[in-house]
Amino acid sequence: MVIDVNDVSLNIILNSCFLLILGLGVVSLVPWRLKNGKNRWTLTLPAFAVGIYMLYEFSMPNNWDIRLDLVFLWPVMLIILFSGLIRAVLVWRRSRK
Repeated sequence: MVIDVNDVSLNIILNSCFLLILGLGVVSLVPWRLKNGKNRWTLTLPAFAVGIYMLYEFSMPNNWDIRLDLVFLWPVMLIILFSGLIRAVLVWRRSRK
């Protein structure tokens, strides 16, 4: 277990969300082609990652003061959001042509 908060159900939710966000970070770095409308689902990765992160934060107990998990999550979230922004700009530029 990556995160242990002494509650089995919260451990499952928190660890699943943590690993999903890390996985989305890896998937967002893959240079998918957005040609001809294919792989448009990659534009929804940032919204999906933010939703998972919100579930993660709301599931975290309030008594956790030092959060070393954020050292890993914030850079990954920035990578996901930045790659989504780049893909959105590329789609916008192609649609203007």
